[in-house]
Amino acid sequence: MIQKFLTGWPKDIKVAATFLLRVPVPVPHDMWEKGLTTAIRAFPIVGAFVGLISGLIMYLLLNANFPPLLCALGAITSQILITGALHEDGLADFTDGLGGGKDRQQCLAIMRDPRIGTFGVLALIFSVGFRVSALASIPASEILLALIAAGLCSRSFVPIPMIFLMPAHENGLGASAGKPEISAATTAILIGVVPLFFFFTFHQACLIIILCFAILVALMFIAQKKLGGFTGDVLGTMQQLTEAAVLVLIAGW
Repeated sequence: MIQKFLTGWPKDIKVAATFLLRVPVPVPHDMWEKGLTTAIRAFPIVGAFVGLISGLIMYLLLNANFPPLLCALGAITSQILITGALHEDGLADFTDGLGGGKDRQQCLAIMRDPRIGTFGVLALIFSVGFRVSALASIPASEILLALIAAGLCSRSFVPIPMIFLMPAHENGLGASAGKPEISAATTAILIGVVPLFFFFTFHQACLIIILCFAILVALMFIAQKKLGGFTGDVLGTMQQLTEAAVLVLIAGW
């Protein structure tokens, strides 16, 4: 068990980075044989990397005496560029489906439509708005930790819907990714939440975990009821909601 945990990290990080980022990462074709069943444990690590890069960019902008709001917008823009708006696309599609679909099939059909609707546009405005506003309110000395924490948490709970819900599409992302191994899912969660107790006080870390878990449960309930399972858009929505929630919570301390 311990040997299995310690091995394969370079491969899993490469697979996770290739999947989550729009940064060229050389990955041999045979690395995708197991889909994301084990590589998903590296999702929080990639999230921490995104948080680190955007945090450094915001720190540099702040030190160049740009207004905090503009610096925050620069940080979020860098995240969108690094990830190729992967999670934002999921949020827009999911909210369009829920807002415009009358039944399961119609919701799924709208979510697969490449065009964006009113609900999707509004969801993106609120997502970016909440994150930028929260970041602009966080003290400069806490920006880096806040973005790393948000990056960790927002990707550490991704395996849970993939384990407890069925893919809503037979040929969608959920089906092709495969069901994560329990050990990989547990590792992802631990990587995402344990650092919180070093970054913040015990009380603050617990609040972040409880908030993320509440969002997770609510989203899983909605996805099961409206879609009959999860999709890649559901996972992207969860990432966006939890990241925004973590930043808003930190800004409110």
